[in-house]
Amino acid sequence: MSRRCIMTQRCVRIAVVAIVLATSGLGLADCVGDCNGDGSVTIDEVLRGVNIVLGSTALAECADLDRNGDSTVTIDEVLAAVVGALDGCDTAPLAVDQSALCFTGMIGASIGDQTVTVQRSVGAWTAQTAAPWLSITPGSGQAPGELQVSVQAASLSDGTYSGEIKLTDSTGKDSVIIPVGLSLSMPGKTTGWKLQTVEPVGAAQQGKPFADPAQTTSLALDPKGRPGITFFRTDAAVDRQLRFAHMTGCRWVAENVEQMGIESSLAFDSSGQPHISFLKGNGPFPRYAHRVGTTWNVVTVENQGAGGATGYRSSLALDTANHPHISYLLKFVTGNVFTYDLRYAVFDGSAWTLETVDSQGTTGWDSSLALTTTGAPRISYHTDLPNVVRVATKGADAWTSESVADGGKPSSLRLDSAGRPRIAFNGSPGSSARFAYRDDAGWKAETIGTQGFVQARRPFVSLALDSAEAPHVAFVDYLNRALKYASRSSDGTWTATVIDEGGDVGDFCSLQIDRQDVAHISYLDLTGGLLKYAQGPAIP
Repeated sequence: MSRRCIMTQRCVRIAVVAIVLATSGLGLADCVGDCNGDGSVTIDEVLRGVNIVLGSTALAECADLDRNGDSTVTIDEVLAAVVGALDGCDTAPLAVDQSALCFTGMIGASIGDQTVTVQRSVGAWTAQTAAPWLSITPGSGQAPGELQVSVQAASLSDGTYSGEIKLTDSTGKDSVIIPVGLSLSMPGKTTGWKLQTVEPVGAAQQGKPFADPAQTTSLALDPKGRPGITFFRTDAAVDRQLRFAHMTGCRWVAENVEQMGIESSLAFDSSGQPHISFLKGNGPFPRYAHRVGTTWNVVTVENQGAGGATGYRSSLALDTANHPHISYLLKFVTGNVFTYDLRYAVFDGSAWTLETVDSQGTTGWDSSLALTTTGAPRISYHTDLPNVVRVATKGADAWTSESVADGGKPSSLRLDSAGRPRIAFNGSPGSSARFAYRDDAGWKAETIGTQGFVQARRPFVSLALDSAEAPHVAFVDYLNRALKYASRSSDGTWTATVIDEGGDVGDFCSLQIDRQDVAHISYLDLTGGLLKYAQGPAIP
């Protein structure tokens, strides 16, 4: 029998079996035999496969037929190509090995490329991006394949940026979007620290002789250790809004919470949802916001009505049931008489309970709240006349208060693992920041450094404890116009370093230390009208 006859018989057999397969409900082929990668199988490509089986054509002419990788083409593989030619290809969805890309780096330093692998087994694709700081090489290819993604950051300033890469298959019907984030920082004044602009807070702050108390910042870490910040912004783009910014991936994502929300305090619950206490500026009265999904639920905690002004400089903490506890100042006017009290509010899941903690004299300024492991509240605060820092403790039946040391406001309270209070606070006028702690012998207070506060303006201080429970303090040195960070060694020696300087930087600083002993600080740059973020090693 001639070779032509054998080939004809094989072709007839292939065609007959293919028709049976195509009409037997087995479904479409996955583009076996798509020799040129255009997402379809032609009759010419099927015949090329037949010739490979017969040995008259080399496998390299259509390597896609060899699906099992044994360097041969079988009748079954050709039959699969026939089905694809008759009924079309059931091409596997376009897929990549990266759901998102995150680039981080310092201004002036090179940033390494990243690779995306196109995982679909067959087919051509193209890739494109509209972000001017992104480039893709190559812009098209065959699957499986790879593309290199590069960042051009030479013309960018510090901050975070977002873009995306879109991959489309040859048919134009299937595409994949890969979000891309870029986080650029500037080197801090101390080795290992990096600084970053989060967003503007408003040009109205530029050149002010005093920091506006509305412009507080509060930083907290979510369960994954990512920083979130609350702050007040008012400019041409954002009209007097309490804002919440959260580092997701490698970029800041910010949103409005409520207009005229000032003097905020932030905490994250166990599921990573943010909770905020703040002062409603046109009340004024304390408000509490928590986010459920993408919706902010906001309620008034207390409204004293005519003569009452409450909610100033609140401090928020969440207990193990994620219930909020809030301390704040109540100012009340009766005729020409002013009273100032420290207030405490707690929500048990159904109702708020409000209590006066201390009403002796002019008290309750700039409180800082922390909870013990059993949920018992401790509050540090300031009392005028005399000028002292105090601590309030709630026992089984009532609150008790005691003086800690002479000093000013604000104070920042943390509890160690045994529930013992540690407090950073501003010293007396003209002195440095101070640190107080209590042991079995009573309260002890010490100066953090010799170069510190000169009270030409309102001072700021924030305390955190590292994994060994050693104290660390962020504070503003107005003498040298700098944001400083101080750490206390085991022998009691304080070492202070400069994190940022030049202009009015560091106001309303807020410090947290994560489980890896990395320090995170939010603060204001009033000269530039910016919210800034610093990150560095908590332990030098």
